[in-house]
Amino acid sequence: MIESMDATLPMPLPSQLDKWTSLDVFKYFKSKAIALSILDKELNIFIEERITGKHLIEITIRILKLAGFTIGSSMNIIGEIKRLKIDYYTALSNRMNVPEPTTDITEIDYMKKILEVVEDIFDHISCN
Repeated sequence: MIESMDATLPMPLPSQLDKWTSLDVFKYFKSKAIALSILDKELNIFIEERITGKHLIEITIRILKLAGFTIGSSMNIIGEIKRLKIDYYTALSNRMNVPEPTTDITEIDYMKKILEVVEDIFDHISCN
C-alpha cells in the first residue's frame, strides 16, 4: 500500500522539513535508500512510528536504534538529517529577511527623532 501511495506524491522540500508528514519522510528516505544503505523493512519504520519532519529535527541515533534501524542505517540517516537541517535552517533564515545592520543613525527611526531634536537645539542656540 505504501509503495503505491508514495509514487503519486511530489518529493518533499528540505526547506519545509517542519511540515513533513511521516509519508513525506518515508518518500524522502526511500529516494535515498540505496545511497544510505537503508533496508526496505527499515523504511516502513518511518510510517509505523509516525516519524514526521519535526521529529527528524530532534531525532537521535539512539531513538533510531530503539525504533529498529540498524547501526549503519542509523548513522547514515543521522548524517542525511544533518544535511536536511542545514538546508532547512538556511531557508528559514532567508524567509525571515533580516535586514542588514546599519551604522547610519539616520536610518533608525527613533534616532531620527533624537537627531531632529538635537538639530533644533543647535539651531536655537546658534540663532541666539
